[in-house]
Amino acid sequence: MSCVLADEDPGWQPTEYQYELWGTRQSYRFTSVKLIDYPPEALEHSTNPFAMVTLAHIQAKQTRHRPEARYSVKRDLIRSLRQKGFNHQQLFDLLRFIDWVLHLPKALSDRLMTEITTNEEDQPMPYITSFERIGHERGMEEGMLARMQLGEQKGLQKGRQKGRQEGEAAVLIRQLQ
Repeated sequence: MSCVLADEDPGWQPTEYQYELWGTRQSYRFTSVKLIDYPPEALEHSTNPFAMVTLAHIQAKQTRHRPEARYSVKRDLIRSLRQKGFNHQQLFDLLRFIDWVLHLPKALSDRLMTEITTNEEDQPMPYITSFERIGHERGMEEGMLARMQLGEQKGLQKGRQKGRQEGEAAVLIRQLQ
């Protein structure tokens, strides 16, 4: 069993978890890996999707409360992803994660979407996660992602369904914790 740690404390690296309940004691020993231990320079040159996720995480930590810096690293990361040869689904999943982790204020997000789509129209896949966000705001998330005109009602219905599912998942997670 392994544990991936996303915290910022270089001195904290647990290797065991234990608890006791009603006279029963359970203990887990595991190997732990810290995301902050990976040098960003090595991650930038990797074609491993997990390296891209780790790099986005590290850059999110480094650019917290600095939206212009975050804008720059997000733009550069998106551009580099498009050159690494990921298939359509991998690229979509990575862009979606990066858009979530490296969240930008609306004005900067709109600027990034414009810059990426204007400067890289010849690329096989446009920057879609910002389209996803805009489509969601209009109630047509699925229509924008699939580039089809689904109509506002269908988009709102799917948005509500997804919201219910996410809400149920959040309740389950809280209950489990």
